[in-house]
Amino acid sequence: MSAEVSSLVELSGDLAGTYRRTPSSGESVDTSVAEAAPGVSVKAPRAGEAGEEIHFAAEVDPDGVPALRYRWHFGDGTTGEGKEVAHAYTFSGDFLAALEVDGVDGVAARVEHRVQVSGSLKTPFRLENSRRFVP
Repeated sequence: MSAEVSSLVELSGDLAGTYRRTPSSGESVDTSVAEAAPGVSVKAPRAGEAGEEIHFAAEVDPDGVPALRYRWHFGDGTTGEGKEVAHAYTFSGDFLAALEVDGVDGVAARVEHRVQVSGSLKTPFRLENSRRFVP
């Protein structure tokens, strides 16, 4: 079964915006094929040091649903956008980073990646001397 439908497509980067795509004359959407999320995985180290950049990359299945947007939640209250990002954690701990990927079918994928951060920030002053320091 097929139907003529339009869909909203949200793009980031140089082409940022939300666009309505309506099939051209003669095009249609095969509604017998279920909508699906992109097949995605995270490529990143499992451990790092506080204050040092950790590089995260999204890997999308080239034979699957195309990805449109990548949103990262690093597990420490900060976020980032893009297929490849870098993040520096400011304190040690076990963090669960999450990647959310929007696909052309309108179905999002979510994958998680655990990162163990050790050490403390290297500063030119002693954090313990700060009146607001809490061990």
